[in-house]
Amino acid sequence: LLAAICAFTLLIATTPTATSLNLFGAETRVAAQTHAATAVVGDDTPVSPMLVGVQASASYDGTSGCCVAPGSIPRGFSGAADFGSFGDDLHGGLRAAGYDDVTPIFQGSSVTGQSFSSGAAFDVGRVSDFDIALASPQLLQNADALGIALRSSGTRTGPLTAAQLQQLGLGDLATSLSGTAGRPVNFMIFDSVDGAIARGPSIVVP
Repeated sequence: LLAAICAFTLLIATTPTATSLNLFGAETRVAAQTHAATAVVGDDTPVSPMLVGVQASASYDGTSGCCVAPGSIPRGFSGAADFGSFGDDLHGGLRAAGYDDVTPIFQGSSVTGQSFSSGAAFDVGRVSDFDIALASPQLLQNADALGIALRSSGTRTGPLTAAQLQQLGLGDLATSLSGTAGRPVNFMIFDSVDGAIARGPSIVVP
């Protein structure tokens, strides 16, 4: 009888400890899952996460209120070297055109993986384009001076037409990049990096 009482007492004493350990493990797993969910980038908030880029995780930029993915690679490139070569050509072409303050930023389906208008997946049944925001106060001022219509209270242009690209001295660059990428390359001008990435998931060209 004494042995049975001791065994029962030992069971009562040890059960809460085991339960506490199980609960702690569960809370740790929940915390890890919550952290992982908010670490990926959403359209506008980290509440509805959307992974940005292909080969690197993204981060939520609390300053701009949207999304930025440094080190990520847009869809449409075979890897980091391919993306880097494209970026070198892009930066070099912008400098050759006289624009030294431009930060190029990939947006659209090459970042999100699907078309905003149709929802079609990137490069599935078609050749998708590259949508690149050009963040530059100087370039936006030039566009305004040339009579190119501005939107969003004068903070950006719409997608630039072939004629507008020629006006800005960017026509040859767009044609060259399209040939290199094997797909259309579209440009839109913004007054700042923050203004560009506030509009949607983005990958800044290093």
